[in-house]
Amino acid sequence: MRESAVRGNRKRKATLVARVRPSHRCGTTLVVESEEERACTCIEAGDARDGNGPEDPVNGKAVEEDEPVDGSHLHGEVKTKVRPYVADEYGFETSTKQSVIDRNIAHTQELKKAFAFVYKTCSANSNKGLYGTEIIQKGVNTIWFCDKKDEGVLYPEFYKPFTEVGLALLLTAIESCIDEWSSGAQTNKMFIVDEYQDVLDKHLTNLTDLDKHTKAQGLLPKLLSHLHDNGWIHLKADPIGHETGCTIPRSAFDAAIEEYNDHGVSSAML
Repeated sequence: MRESAVRGNRKRKATLVARVRPSHRCGTTLVVESEEERACTCIEAGDARDGNGPEDPVNGKAVEEDEPVDGSHLHGEVKTKVRPYVADEYGFETSTKQSVIDRNIAHTQELKKAFAFVYKTCSANSNKGLYGTEIIQKGVNTIWFCDKKDEGVLYPEFYKPFTEVGLALLLTAIESCIDEWSSGAQTNKMFIVDEYQDVLDKHLTNLTDLDKHTKAQGLLPKLLSHLHDNGWIHLKADPIGHETGCTIPRSAFDAAIEEYNDHGVSSAML
């Protein structure tokens, strides 16, 4: 895979694919596949392409198309990890009171109208802060930059800046979590292609339109860079490959021998 090939073909169509794979993380795999840029968000599923067929991003070796590869965050974990933030972010309440149930129903409709849920502030008259809602950054932090084993850290060539497709998938997952409140009480809603392919396409279209209409200001690239940079701040990770203290020095072994000679194994090793 070459970064230039990926970056040069970032646009735009993606397909939400649901697969069932044996996995210690979860059974249902939700993957975003892009015709030109599958690597950017499918890399952890072992489905990255460089024009020469699928490649294992870690080992750099070819894998079979249908080989079960144990992925990570894009196996439905996007929705699983963003769900806990939704109620607090948007003010949903769990209650048996009809007034609360009715308010949840109305609030769901308000949030979905004209994609109001992606704004920092929503009101009857106007929405402000496009893509400024805090849950977006929380999702990026939790899913892609929670620890040094996450994809945003392991594959900076694909996630710096953050990807449009990754953002669209996150927004789709958030919308699915909002849909779970549409009856007034939270109920599980499957995150599957039949339900959410069109939703994903709409979010990708919105991002494309934003990029076109704000090209001079560079708002989308700045947004994606901001998401990536804040993810790293959240992680507070040391640069990969510059860790210290990764091995015990030989002087410690010599000291253990000396302690053993003086006091026995219980003092030297326990």
